[in-house]
Amino acid sequence: MDRYNDLTSGSAEGQQDHALHGDHDRRGSKSHRHVEHCFRYLRQSLLCCGDTALEGQDPNTDKAATNGVGAVHMCKDFEAIRSWAEDNRLVDHKGE
Repeated sequence: MDRYNDLTSGSAEGQQDHALHGDHDRRGSKSHRHVEHCFRYLRQSLLCCGDTALEGQDPNTDKAATNGVGAVHMCKDFEAIRSWAEDNRLVDHKGE
């Protein structure tokens, strides 16, 4: 849960900004390793923050929007989420 809060509250914002807007002018293997590091960081952030909570309608607008205030979030096992998604998908095709 702490990792989810870090990402949504901006505590990890510096690392995310670095990953998305890092020094793109570098060439060679050092730059390649840097890009791999950034993708691993973003992937791990998503995998560690599996959250199936639905957030309700923002009461301050008539638009289809949510502000997330008061929503209860709980991290889940990513493999359990993947398994559920595969078991409940509309088309029985694994994309292979």
